[in-house]
Amino acid sequence: MLEETKFHRIDYSFSSHLGSMIESSYINCIKGELIQESEDEDKSKEIVIGKIQISIVLVSLAINNNQSLLEVFDNTAALFDIGQDIFDFDKNEIKDEIIGHFDEFPMNSDICIIERLEIIPAYRGKNLGKKMLKDIYNRFNGSCGFFVLKAFPLQFEPRLENKVNI
Repeated sequence: MLEETKFHRIDYSFSSHLGSMIESSYINCIKGELIQESEDEDKSKEIVIGKIQISIVLVSLAINNNQSLLEVFDNTAALFDIGQDIFDFDKNEIKDEIIGHFDEFPMNSDICIIERLEIIPAYRGKNLGKKMLKDIYNRFNGSCGFFVLKAFPLQFEPRLENKVNI
């Protein structure tokens, strides 16, 4: 039986690109591990039962710096797919049909893209994924006006021989 939520936490880690591609500096990569904590404060009994990966695209900063959104989103194929669905790259602004979905347009145009959410099989079906998404929203909604999830079942992802799975 799964312990109560109070015995679970997400440990987040953050990275930012400092490389030669200036466009990468507009993307913050955040990874998290869902940890099942020990009831008796014994840290050695804690286990990783899930992982999350998000990218926060600093759209407002890119626009303020006259950076092409096409170049910012052209870092990976997945980012580019999402970017072209949301933005008119010729005008460097959000598409009218996206704006039309909002009664009140978000003040911040930065985007939180949920790229990956994994929970090991023994812990699936217990609302932990939902709780992880809610935590991401609560942590990052002050800095992101949009949250995007492009669902893709991981069982269809190509397997690499050296890939470490949770």
